[in-house]
Amino acid sequence: MTGTTCKHRLPAICLLLYLLAAVSSCSHGDTRTEFTPLGRNTDGHVRFSLDMTDTACIYTLSLIVRFHKSYSSPQLDMGITLTSPSGSQGHETVSFPSDYSTVKNYLNGHPEDTRISLASSPDYYDIRWVYRTGIVPPEAGIWEMDMDLPEDRQAILGAGVSLGRQTTDNNQTH
Repeated sequence: MTGTTCKHRLPAICLLLYLLAAVSSCSHGDTRTEFTPLGRNTDGHVRFSLDMTDTACIYTLSLIVRFHKSYSSPQLDMGITLTSPSGSQGHETVSFPSDYSTVKNYLNGHPEDTRISLASSPDYYDIRWVYRTGIVPPEAGIWEMDMDLPEDRQAILGAGVSLGRQTTDNNQTH
């Protein structure tokens, strides 16, 4: 290969490497789930780290709560605070259906609804709610999410988050 041929191919090779990096940048990760069991003496405050460093991705954030089967409240209200890598914060209070029988009956009648899922054992059940979809973080980095559970939380056994990523080019979840 002559020096002239190499000079002409260098821009094409650089473009190809750039495109390969852009296409594969979001393909290395899976959905990440983090769960924290709550003890009897907990204050009901749980913190999670959300890795949203890949700017080529769109994220989906789900919340997970584990309840003792004795839990009977029809809904769960919790405070959510998101903190950006630079320290900016946003807060809101969210409410989700939480009664086991109600959620189970709803899902039996609406199996196509993927916004909520239920898993159970003889002693407890987990509910996963899709909290936000299509998240394009305004700032790449590690975000912090604080979840504040209600004061009446004796039957809440744990809390968690699940962060899924999608590529922006073919919308496949990783």
